[in-house]
Amino acid sequence: MPGCTVKEACESRSVTGAFCAPFSLLASICADMPGMGGCRAYRTLCANGTAVRQCTEYPAIPGLPTTKQAGAAVDAMCASMYMTQCDDCDQISCADYIWALSSMCTEMPYMVGCDVYAGWCAASSEWERQYGNTSMSYYCSGAAVYGGGTSASDIPAMLMFFHQRTRELLLFREWMPKTQGQAVGSFVAIVAMGLASAALRTCLWMMTAAAAAGRLGLLAARTPDPEPHSGSGPGSGSARWWLPSGGQALMNLLSSLLTMVITTLDLFTMLIAMTFNGAYFAAVVLGYGLGALLLGHLKENYTRHMAREGGGAATRAAAAAAAAALVAGVACCGSEDEAQPVSAANGNGNGNGNGNGNGRHNGNGKVHDHDGATRV
Repeated sequence: MPGCTVKEACESRSVTGAFCAPFSLLASICADMPGMGGCRAYRTLCANGTAVRQCTEYPAIPGLPTTKQAGAAVDAMCASMYMTQCDDCDQISCADYIWALSSMCTEMPYMVGCDVYAGWCAASSEWERQYGNTSMSYYCSGAAVYGGGTSASDIPAMLMFFHQRTRELLLFREWMPKTQGQAVGSFVAIVAMGLASAALRTCLWMMTAAAAAGRLGLLAARTPDPEPHSGSGPGSGSARWWLPSGGQALMNLLSSLLTMVITTLDLFTMLIAMTFNGAYFAAVVLGYGLGALLLGHLKENYTRHMAREGGGAATRAAAAAAAAALVAGVACCGSEDEAQPVSAANGNGNGNGNGNGNGRHNGNGKVHDHDGATRV
């Protein structure tokens, strides 16, 4: 019985103070099992209107569950999820329901049946504040998670197999849909989480590719200054190649922030999938599937876009270089008409020198000798 269990804890000094008063222990035992032989004298002594001072000064331990209440709570928890305490406590017998209830609700808070434990520890804390040197922390150390007397009866049990229900605890104590509308809203939010993760992962890839191509300005790497190679063999360039240069440090910072957000979203969706709720599991899969469906083409298209722009830039650079060469030729040779055949003359090798001296080729393939005569 719970009262006898508390008495043993008092004898070992695990429980102290007013909880260990003999009259309070007797009152607790007789409240649990009023038909016991020893309790008949107590019930007669402490009947309503009694003048016995001890009956009012040493009441039963507040909130202490009865054997029936503790047994029902432990059976409910063992039915919803197996725990090691279930080996010692079953629907037939249990050596210590109070120990089983306390340890199970400490290890797995908010399980169905832990409202009995939370209520008992909340009432016991009132006694601890009222009386000095009084402690039930041996059993109630894990009750702080309940915030005092907060009931845990609305928390659904953990089901380690696929199931379908509206009420499900999702990530936070406050996120627990209880109506169909809340369940639909939660479904949409979970889909959005998967889609956002896929979108951010695509953005990170595009940002990295654009920075590597030098298209992001301040985020691009600085072109390293040429350094003399060591030795006669092939050189290795800068000795500090592994350090970030230019805007790479800022790029690393932005990439790390995006990576943390993406990882957080991925872990959130993983934890939601681990509830084994069929609808919410489907929402996780749908979110990532929509990300691939709506955004899967962006990487390939962006790669082609950069290739086209890169080719166009090369063409424009070549045209500019050709124009500069043409201007240089006009300035050197006098006229555009004379400048144009220069390349042809040089390419074809037309024109011969005469025998009177060394000749030089002009743009028309003619040779001028030293006496001023012109020969073709």
